[in-house]
Amino acid sequence: MGEVVFEDPREMKEKPVFATCKCAISPLKLEKNACEILYYLAENDFMCGLCSMPISGATAPVTMAGTIALTNAEILAMWVAIKAINPKTRGYFMPWITIMDMKSGNVSYGAPESLQMNIGFQEILRSIYNFKPYLNSLYTDGKLPGIQSTMERTVYNMSSIAFGMKSFDGFGWLDRSQIICLEQAVVDLERAAWMEKFCEGIEVNDNTLAMDVIERVGIGGNYLDDIHTAQNFRSEFWTPEITDRAVAHEFTMESYMESDIIRSANKKLKSILKNAEPYSLDSSKAEEIDRIVKEAEDYLLKQKQQ
Repeated sequence: MGEVVFEDPREMKEKPVFATCKCAISPLKLEKNACEILYYLAENDFMCGLCSMPISGATAPVTMAGTIALTNAEILAMWVAIKAINPKTRGYFMPWITIMDMKSGNVSYGAPESLQMNIGFQEILRSIYNFKPYLNSLYTDGKLPGIQSTMERTVYNMSSIAFGMKSFDGFGWLDRSQIICLEQAVVDLERAAWMEKFCEGIEVNDNTLAMDVIERVGIGGNYLDDIHTAQNFRSEFWTPEITDRAVAHEFTMESYMESDIIRSANKKLKSILKNAEPYSLDSSKAEEIDRIVKEAEDYLLKQKQQ
């Protein structure tokens, strides 16, 4: 199907339409289907994503150091294997280390220990193997759009920034990726825009230092009506779309609830959907994809009957 959509094979390899990430099954197992897919990807020069998802206390040692050691073994084993197939294979590493919450029996992605272990493994990648770290924020324990899911992703984002990365993914995913919520996706886009602005840092030059402006305005002056403010505020300040910055005393409880970020996200979502143009594919390509899908369905049905 990728070959149908992309006429240039090189473009498909840079932006594939299918997942190129395969995951080890902790502890220390890679199932046959995943092996075959990784073999195909490596042999055909696709980027290979190598993933490990150990659960500390369940499928990995209960100690954080032990879980990190197990993760390291699983990732390195896959890396060595695909390099043996094709020494030029490109790869990236995506561990999702979690804990077993002993109170509920659930896996927790939002636990502080989960973040600590993910950071620990990324530090190994960076300091020992000289690989570029990647700290993802895909998963959250939150079931509904709002405070918990946004808080957990933001903590991961800030940790990512501390590593020198810009990883603001996970748009709209809730309940450990079991739910896709479009309102949460809108909130996550706002979160990512906040982070992008933060990562720009502080530019220092004659214009931004504004020494002439400080001298011109003088003691007790006002910068609001100065031309320098008008010329620079759009580039210096980030203007949110759904974040509430209104004055508190202007609110009643009813108006406050109306300006809640999830309601604001819902309003923006409706506007996006109303004005969006649906994706369309050339009819001949669509027919070819339908043929491939039908052929695959027939094959799988035949395999099941055998």
